[in-house]
Amino acid sequence: MVVRLVDSVRSWRPGKVLGWARSSTKNMAVRIVVSSLIAAAIGAGTISWAGGEYGEREYIGFDADRVTAIETQLTSWPTRHTGTIYEKKAAEFIASEFMAAGLSNVHIEEYPEVEYEVKGASLQLVYYTNGPLGMIPHPSRTPVTFEHKMDFVVQGYSGSHDQGSGPTTFRNDMEYVGIDGNGTDQSHFAPAKGRAAIVDTSGVSNYKMFDVAHDAGVTALILHNVDIHENIGYVPISKGSRQPDSWPDPEYPDIPFIMLSKDAGDTILAAQNAKLRIHVDVEIGMRTVHVVVGEVKGTGDTDEFVVIGAHHDSVYVGKGAVDNGSGTTTVIELAHQLSEVEVERTIRFMTFGAEEDGLFGSFNYVEAHQEEINRSCVGMLNFDMPHVNLQRGNQGWVTPDDKDRFDLIETIIDDIYKDRPDLEQRFNYSVSLMEHPGEGGSDSMPFALSGIATTNFWGSGSWEYHTYLEDMTHFMAEGLEMAVLIGGTYAIYLANEG
Repeated sequence: MVVRLVDSVRSWRPGKVLGWARSSTKNMAVRIVVSSLIAAAIGAGTISWAGGEYGEREYIGFDADRVTAIETQLTSWPTRHTGTIYEKKAAEFIASEFMAAGLSNVHIEEYPEVEYEVKGASLQLVYYTNGPLGMIPHPSRTPVTFEHKMDFVVQGYSGSHDQGSGPTTFRNDMEYVGIDGNGTDQSHFAPAKGRAAIVDTSGVSNYKMFDVAHDAGVTALILHNVDIHENIGYVPISKGSRQPDSWPDPEYPDIPFIMLSKDAGDTILAAQNAKLRIHVDVEIGMRTVHVVVGEVKGTGDTDEFVVIGAHHDSVYVGKGAVDNGSGTTTVIELAHQLSEVEVERTIRFMTFGAEEDGLFGSFNYVEAHQEEINRSCVGMLNFDMPHVNLQRGNQGWVTPDDKDRFDLIETIIDDIYKDRPDLEQRFNYSVSLMEHPGEGGSDSMPFALSGIATTNFWGSGSWEYHTYLEDMTHFMAEGLEMAVLIGGTYAIYLANEG
């Protein structure tokens, strides 16, 4: 049975479930096994090894212009959030690229899931004064208007709140209070009963907080970003919440759930005699999740296959250039580079929708193909934010969950560096063992839970993660070159020898 997520799946990043890592230690036996594959990946003529000489092999290249064009198209839409027309457009574009690359069996699979779409949101701080019949909006103080996506963002599966319009709009304004505690216990929200509760961010997942706040009787849950993205001014980020089991669900929290930037939160908490005017329009219902599939058919007498995958969706708040346009672009570039490579096992290229909301695309795919995956899948390579922003650093990670493949990947990296000193000067790639792959927060997870060996590829320097700022501005095609070369070489090894 496929295990579905019950807690936050996007809190993981390298370091949380990684075991040991080390500087490269040569393993000659591994080097001999993969020598011909390394030559294929880095394109040298004849390479000499302690175990013998290997002739010229097929070159796996990297087309920076194509990578830029693919990434530009993926970020041409305002979002790729699942449940919107743009996620479907992205899936159709990826399928067209798979076909252009020459892959076979290209198709899009569809799975129904309860999803949400943010239709609109607004937020104002309204000052009040004493009137003849009680507190009324101050006639001479202009409300402070906060900009959606820049100053505040809606969180996943938030409830809606219609502020209304006209002269009586103020009757729906909310009193608010900042609370102590991290929001994991109803007692933390006691002062906010019947009010909007403002909670400082502290690493607690939305999953743990949303139900607790609703059951405590607050009218809105508002996170105040005090510790995320300091280097870009603590702008708010978009994160998921618990998916309803079905829809409509009268038991599901129906209160608005948003996050404020630090500046917006400071302004609101410092105000006196003020209320919040909140409008949140979130449409929840059954939507289609798309999974794109294409294959390089193996020539051997086997039905075994290797998966190369990434999620193509983004959060609603932005274009998702790095998360995960960069992973999707990597998969498409690998499809072009490997489309004519002759391999024994099939290489199956895939992109998944609805990763950001709970890995729904990959979980549905694995569940639908469980028997085939258990029988024939020999490995899964997952590219989630593999982009290395070379203006901000040089670190990349490869995280296998199989110790037997640790030395192999180190050897691939070392020999790419040996053949391409320019890449060694620009990149610092580390190999770390993922000790608990079934607890990871990306689309390798459902494969790992099925007992499939997985390897994840990660980059660095994405300060704009899950914000409105995550666009092409800080994307550079060369930041994906090592991920393509390592991933392509490793995939060929798995398709032939692994």
